[in-house]
Formats: sequence, C-alpha cells, structure tokens
Amino acid sequence: MRLLSEDPTVFTALFYCLEWDVPFDINRSIAKLKAKCEEQSATPNDIATLSQLYERKGDHAHAIQLMEADKSRFFSAREEGLWVELMTGLYIRGGHASKARSLRQETATDPTTSLRLQALEHDIAGNHSATEQAALAAWTTSQSPIDLINLCGFYRKTEQWAKLVSTAEQLVSFSPDPRSLWYRVESLYRTQLYQPCLDVIAAHRSVWLEPSLLDNIRRIEIECLVKLNRLDHAVVQLEAIRREQPSTEVVQRLADAYFRLGRRDHALRTLREAAAQPSADTHLLIGTSQLLVRENPEEAFQLAQRATETAPTDPSVWMFFIETGFLTGHDLEASGRLQEFRERFPSSTALEAVSFQDVIQRFAAQQQVQREHWELYRKAEAPVHVLMDIDHHPLGFEWYVRFRTNRKATTWNKKLPIYARHGSRGFEVGAVPLETKGILLDYTSLLLCHELGLFPILEQAFEWIILAPSTLSLIQTESLKAARFQVSRQTISQAVKIVLDSGVMRILTQVPHDEALRAFQVEQLGRTDALLFYYAKQEKGLVLVHHLTKEAIGQLELNEELSRDRVFPYEVLTAMCEVGALSKQELASISVACHGQPCREDRVQLLMKKPFLVLDIGTAEFFAHHEWLEGLTRAFQIGIPKHETDHIAHTLEEFRLRQEASEWLNDLNRYLSERLNQRYFFPSAPLPDPRTGDRGQCARVLEELIYATRVEPYPFWSDDRSVNRHAHVEKQPIITIDAVLAFMNKKGLLSTEQYYDHLIRLMQLNVLYLPIPSDLVVQYLRRAGTSAEGALEETYELKIIRRYAAYVFSHGTALQPLPIEQGKPSEAAAYFYSFRETCREAVIDLWTDETIPKQHKEHASKWVVERLWKGMEDIAHLETHPLSLEDMVTISQSFLIGFGLVMTFVDVKRRGENAAAYLGWLYETHLESHWQSNPSLKQLVLNKIRQVISGMVEKETGYRGKITLALLAHVLATTSKELASLILSDDKLKSIFQVQLKQTIVVTEDLKVPAEEWEQWGFNAITAGAPMGLFQLWPNTIHS
Repeated sequence: MRLLSEDPTVFTALFYCLEWDVPFDINRSIAKLKAKCEEQSATPNDIATLSQLYERKGDHAHAIQLMEADKSRFFSAREEGLWVELMTGLYIRGGHASKARSLRQETATDPTTSLRLQALEHDIAGNHSATEQAALAAWTTSQSPIDLINLCGFYRKTEQWAKLVSTAEQLVSFSPDPRSLWYRVESLYRTQLYQPCLDVIAAHRSVWLEPSLLDNIRRIEIECLVKLNRLDHAVVQLEAIRREQPSTEVVQRLADAYFRLGRRDHALRTLREAAAQPSADTHLLIGTSQLLVRENPEEAFQLAQRATETAPTDPSVWMFFIETGFLTGHDLEASGRLQEFRERFPSSTALEAVSFQDVIQRFAAQQQVQREHWELYRKAEAPVHVLMDIDHHPLGFEWYVRFRTNRKATTWNKKLPIYARHGSRGFEVGAVPLETKGILLDYTSLLLCHELGLFPILEQAFEWIILAPSTLSLIQTESLKAARFQVSRQTISQAVKIVLDSGVMRILTQVPHDEALRAFQVEQLGRTDALLFYYAKQEKGLVLVHHLTKEAIGQLELNEELSRDRVFPYEVLTAMCEVGALSKQELASISVACHGQPCREDRVQLLMKKPFLVLDIGTAEFFAHHEWLEGLTRAFQIGIPKHETDHIAHTLEEFRLRQEASEWLNDLNRYLSERLNQRYFFPSAPLPDPRTGDRGQCARVLEELIYATRVEPYPFWSDDRSVNRHAHVEKQPIITIDAVLAFMNKKGLLSTEQYYDHLIRLMQLNVLYLPIPSDLVVQYLRRAGTSAEGALEETYELKIIRRYAAYVFSHGTALQPLPIEQGKPSEAAAYFYSFRETCREAVIDLWTDETIPKQHKEHASKWVVERLWKGMEDIAHLETHPLSLEDMVTISQSFLIGFGLVMTFVDVKRRGENAAAYLGWLYETHLESHWQSNPSLKQLVLNKIRQVISGMVEKETGYRGKITLALLAHVLATTSKELASLILSDDKLKSIFQVQLKQTIVVTEDLKVPAEEWEQWGFNAITAGAPMGLFQLWPNTIHS
C-alpha cells in the first residue's frame, strides 16, 4: 500500500492487490493509468492492468474498448498472445462468446495458442476438467513458462493444492519471481507442508520486492511457525507487523502467542498499549479488561466502561461492563447500569427475569447435571478435562482445593477423592524403560508434579518433556478464573467477621428439638427461620430480619405473635434516629435501600427501649454493606445463631482459596514458561486442528497431546483414570505417576526413601487408585517400634497406608464392580487382586527376612492380617453376586493359610522353617479363636486347605513330586501341632504324608526348586472357588 500511495500505477503492487483482493484507491489508479495511455507512455502491462481495473468496477464495455484500441501496442511489443488471451476473457465475461470464438479462429496460428484459448474458454465456462486437459496439453506442447503460469493459476483458482505443489516447483525452477514463489509458498502451506514452506520463504527472502507489501507471505510464515509450535519465532514476526501496520487482529494474535508461551506480562503489555489508543475497538477493550480484573480493578472497570461507549447498542458489551463492575468493587455503578440496561434493552435475553421458584428449580436441575457429570468421572466414562469444561469449572482450581483440603483433613471421611488412576492397572514394573529420553505430560500430571515439587527431578530424568501447545494458555486462563470473586462479598464478609470476632455480637448455640419449634411455624418457615423466633423468645427480644427465606417465593403469612416479634431494618434505623444514634440525613440516605419496608410506630417505640435483637447473616451483611453494623451493635444487644456464622467463614475461606489457587497456577505457568525450549517443548510437528469445538481449553489440551503421540515416540503420562484405563494411545504406552516415580527411583534420581515418601504423600492427598507396593509396606513395618504392651506401634506412614486402603475398599468407592470388557476382570477385582498380592508378598518378605526378630515378625504380621488385609467378606459390596458370608470368610482364611504354603517354596534353603513358624503364629493368634466360635467355618477351611495340599502333591511326579512332598511334610511336622493334626486328620493326607512325617528332611545345596513356578501354582490353587464376578479365573469348587 505504501508503493501505491507513492505511485498508483506500480504494476507489481496492483497485481497483488487484484490477486489478493487488497482494498486500495482504484479510481486514483485508473486516472493515472488513463493519463499514461493518453500520453502514449503506457506499456502493455499498464494497458492490461487498466482493463482489469475497469472490469473490477463492472465496466466491461470500457475494458473491451481500451484493449481493442491499443491492440497495436501489444503486437509491436510482441505480446500478441497476451492480448488475445485478455481479449478472449473480456469477450466471454462480457457476454460476447461468439466474438471470442471468432478471435480464436483468426489468431490461433499454432497448436499451442489454440490450446491456450480453448483452456481459457473452458475455464470461463466453468468446465474444469476440460480446462485442465487443455492447459496440460498446452504446457506439454510448448514447455513455455507462460503455460506453466496458466496451469498454476488454474490449480490455485480451483484449490487443487496438491497438484499445485509440483507444478509451482517446476515454475520456480524456470523463474523464481514473486508470482511463481507465491504459488509455491501457498501450495505448500495449503497442503500442511509447513517446514518446506518456511524453507522456501527463507531461501528466497531477497526476491520479495517489498516486505510491507507482501502481507500474505508474512501471514503464511507466521501461520507456519504457529502450526509448528515455534511461537517464540512467530512473536518476532508479529511484533514487526504491529510496529509497521498495527491492527486489532495483529495485536490479538500477538497477545495470544504470548499467552501460549506463558508470557502473560508481555501479552498484557501489548494489549494495554493497544487499548490506550483512541482507535481501540470493543474486542480489544474487553479482552484487556478481562486480564486486569484482579491486577488493576480500576483500570479494568474503566476499559469496560469505554467498551460501552464504543458499542452503546450492544447488550452483551453492557452486560460485560455490569459484571466487571461487580467484580472490581464498583457495585453502585454496576447496579445503576443494570437498571439502565433493563430500560434500554427490554427484550434482551442477556438478563432474564425469573421468579425465585424458577431459580430454585434451575439450581436443582444444574445440581442434577453436575451429579451426573460427577458419576461419569467416578466411573471413568469421561475424562475430567471434558467434564470440567462442560461445567465451566477450572480443573487447576478444583484440584488445588482438593490438595489443600486433603492435607488438612484429620479423618479420612473428610478427604475429597482425586480419581487419578484406573484400578485395573496393577503395579507395572518397568512401565517406563530406562532408556526412555522423553515423555508427554498431560495437564493432570502437571498439577500433581507441581504439588509434589517433582519438576527438577523430572528434568533430570527426561531430555524432552513434551507439553500440549495450549497448556500454558490454559494455566493462565484457569488462574484468572480461579481469582474471580465479587470484591464486595469479601469486603462485607470481612466486616461482619470483625464484628463477630470482637465479641459484641453473641453467638447463639443452643439447638432445640423439632418439637420445640412447632410454636414458631416451622412447617411454613423452615427450621432456619423458625430458630430465629425461638432464640428471640428465649432472650425476650425481637427478630430483626431483612428477608425471611420463603418471602422470596411469595407472600408469607406470619401469625399474630410472630408478626409482633419481627421488626424490619428501617424500623430499627428509625428508632436509632429517634434516640440520637443516627442523624436524619443518614437515615434519609439509607432509606432507599429499605424501600418498601414498613415503619410501624409501636415497633419503633418498642425498639427505642433497646430490646435484644436476633438477626440472620443476610441482615448482618445488609447493615455491613451500608457501614451500619457497628452502629447497630452499639445501640442494641445482638445475637446470631451459630449456623448462620458458618456462611461468613465459608465465604472468606473461598476467597482465600481462590487467591491462593490463582497464585499457585501462576507459579506453575512461570516455572514452565521460563524453561520452555530448554527442557519443556511443544510437539515438533504440526498437529491436526482439534475436534473439541466449543468444549473448552482443558479438553483441547488433552486432545492436542493425544495427537502428539503420533509424532513424538514417548510415553504418554496422564493421571486421569478415564484416559489411563487404556494401556496405549497411538501405540505409545500410557503411564501414571506411580510408574514415573518408580522410573526415577530406578535411575537413581530418587532414593528409595524419597520414592516411598512421595507415594505416602500421594496417599495422604487421596490420589486414587494407586497400587500399594509390598516393599513400601515392609519398609515401614521394619521401622515400627513395639509398645510397652507388646504391640506394634503404628507409625504415621503405616496409618496413612491403612486408612488409604480402607477408603479404597469402603462403601461408595468408585472401583467399578462390572467388567469393562467381556472376559476380563472388573476394575474392583483387578485392584483387589493387586492389593491381595501386596499383603501376601509383605507377609512372605517379613517372615523370610532373617534380620528381623521373630517377635517383630509376629507383631508386623498381626498388623497386616488384622489392620491392612481385606478379605472377601470386607469387599462383598463390590461383588455383583456375592457368596454367603461363611463361604467368603472361608476363602479369606484359606488365603491367609495359603501365604504359608507359598512361603514354603520361597523359603527352600531353610526347608520351610519360616513358613512353619508363620502358620503356627497364624493359627494361635488368629484362626484358633475364630474356629472355636464357629466350628463349621473351621471344617470348611480345613477341607479347602486339604484339597489344595493334595492337589499340590498329586500334580507333580518323579523328583519334583518328592521335593514338593518333602517340603510340605517338613512344614507340617514343624508348625503348630494342633494345626498340623487338624489338617492331617484326613485319611487321604495321612496316607500321602505317612512316610515323610516319620523322617527328618535334609535339603542339600544342589536342590534346585523353581520357586516362581511353585509360588504361582500354589497360590492359584488357594484361589480355586471364588465367584465368577470378582475373579473370573477361579474354578467354582468352594463348596466341594
């Protein structure tokens, strides 16, 4: 545009303006070109351009007349072909097809010219197939660049970008001029070949005649950089354009790029500078205002006000201003504009007038929808990312609140669940191979990393940590959402709290029975408001309430006594004025807020005697809002029910959490942004456009990362249980935080102590459903001391493990009892199996560790069996078709005995001595008392164990059979005599063991027993008989 402003006849500038529909002063160019024609100084290009300008204005006749008159100039310059093509096009577009055919017949002296003219006729007629055939034939015949140019123009016009790629490449090889290079650049961009496109632009940058003219080249370069996630390079180009050609679009794109880089300060500076200009449009003003609501409320409010001045007839802009007013503490101005909005836009749907009953119904419907979404999350049927977006709730804020709540909770039932892992995923040894160089990090995992402070170690573990391109933008958006809070709510609540803390307002704590409230219309008023009148009666006072709850629904009929006991704020203020506690001017100024309230003379006279007043929190906030709460407490004795004050604490706590969460997210954004392109990277290849539509940023981040697995050959780390219930995405393994911690431990980046500490912290935070490694349990059991009473002293860590396991299997758990896929165990069954293995391995590790004293083994085992272990009867609610209680206990006790049988083959070197000791301890401390009180249970368990032992012995023959028989015999011979005699009271077992039980078994160094094989088979033998629903691989032989 600068060239045309200097010389409106520059051919190159006019060509690109016509090609790209760039607006310019067409009349000025026509006048100048017309003058050149009249002066006989016009070139064929000038004449051709002038005819195009006439045609652009719809003046076909003038264009044809010009070209016919100046035919000789084209022929003398040997541009006959150009003139014929231009004339043919003018004739056809001007409705003179017959003249076009005649011209072709007259001038087509060679096959190439004829083919060119045919292609032109077919093109204007809209016959694309015939056009392409004729154009290709012309190029094949002539091998002239002009035919290649025509073919490129046709492919561009018909958007056949793939064909244009190769054709434009040929054209560039002939002549790398701006036009041929433009065809090449655009075709590569349109076919998503972004890197080759950038290479062409960089290699031929000197060819572009005037960078400021070629906006489209720069636009495409920026688009390619953005698509390749090289935003740091894109901002350099955008900054240059902003300096040369500032516009709202450029400013907003630049700000968006800065946001995606996590540089909120740069984005804000850019927007502020643009918003300061008088020409700033509504979108710019609103966008800047949104970012400043917390940082500079006054400036945010002023920008929102300017937006209404820029678009005074747009109701959405007005509503934004009103909302900004309330968020920045300008409640008075916002309230006034709200009234003005109703008058100015009476038919607008932006502000809907609804009854209180409708509000209640809508709120109930909204809560029901949220409950349904929560259930989808619990069942792992939808990612938390999508559900948070649907409910317009920031995930970062939600998890921050859960982290803080769970840290402080003293009892586990007060903790909030964080569903980070699918229970069907067991403890996966080596889930992340040690040679792994990179990892893709989901938003959920980022939040957990931030909470645990894992980033420095993560950076040592992986060279490439891949983030979704929208991650940092999402974090900053969620930080802004988290901090949104109506300033006046916090100010008023704080003012009420100050009065409450001062002690001048008595807290009423008595909780009467329902029967005592019948005299106070509890059925009509509800318990909360009936309590006000109850307390007033007890204190011989009055109820001061601005609005009773149900008055919002409709007229509320109070009986005569309650009507006398209820007074309104205006009556109280009038009485204060009468006794000199309030001036008449002050009363007049506040009376507007009491519009419609009665002022009964007898009530005013009674109030002048200063009776005790009981008020609710809404009325306290009303007086605090008008700065008369302290004056009220000086004039009267005031009481407020205890449950009403909880609202203040909740409001202030919410405000505090929002501010803290916002700062927490800002810290996360700052950390990642400062290390971007050092350890943290965006995907190195372009990603498809997201399909999430308007579902929100959080879902977009997840989708981008899933796409990134196609181009980044690294594990995908996600702590969303809906995502990680799958093992892979696009052939890349899906891993969870416990696998990453194990990987760091194996690489030596986390000591075993640190590894365990992180697992304990995750359990404390109630991150579900983590597998519990047996070595974690054993580690803390080894360290536990013994009390004076001879019991194991439960450490903090053991308490966390025990409570966590209890919560996981409690009623209401989200572990799903139904299989996801046919033929596979349910989530509940898979997790229970993993947990059962933890307990088994822990017991075996304890008893086979010769460094642990026998007494400590017994104390630790007692803790595992009686406090940690969950039997079938403890998880019956997770079974769709549970067995009888007796059968479930039978299986559970068989498992515990099975621990000893399996231990036999782990403890080969000691001939099962530890297994015998464990079984003896188990019988004497656990089984004996149970069996004495339930003889039928004893018989069921013994039958089960006998079956298992018989099966173990009979399964093997030859040398292996002798080893099995010998080891089991030695265990039975050395364990509790009572338990052994009970097991061997069976005739079949007696006959099997009669020889071995009479001799001493010696196991030599040469004796090699495949322990893993024995262990697996022996333990599976114990499991025979569980129901199909919970453990589908168990044969149903429990009753045999």
